[in-house]
Amino acid sequence: MISCCNNPITLPTEIKTSDFKKAIRHNISTLPASHAEDPPKTHWASIVSFALALASVFAVFLNGFIILFIYFAAIPALILGIIGLNKTKKNPDKFKNKVFAIIGIAISGLLIIFNIFLLTVLLLTWG
Repeated sequence: MISCCNNPITLPTEIKTSDFKKAIRHNISTLPASHAEDPPKTHWASIVSFALALASVFAVFLNGFIILFIYFAAIPALILGIIGLNKTKKNPDKFKNKVFAIIGIAISGLLIIFNIFLLTVLLLTWG
């Protein structure tokens, strides 16, 4: 027996597990929505791949064929697109939206192939 402010308080000597489970269940059900699981998001590598592929396309159309910039932008875009696509396929509950990775891979792959084709044509005509 414990006394508080000169009032005796009796505490139960044994706690039932069902009471404990009810208290935990009540506390979990009253959690705010911010503690819920995060919805799946787009992987960062997919977004960067898409952005680099677009940057290399703009470099082609705005400044002509800047070969080094195309390679410096298109090759990382290709690599990051593959990484983003693999991460999205392995964790579909965590990541979504494979479209950015696919577009980044396609654009950068086409630019690399087109640039190699142009370089071979230039070398054959000037050689």
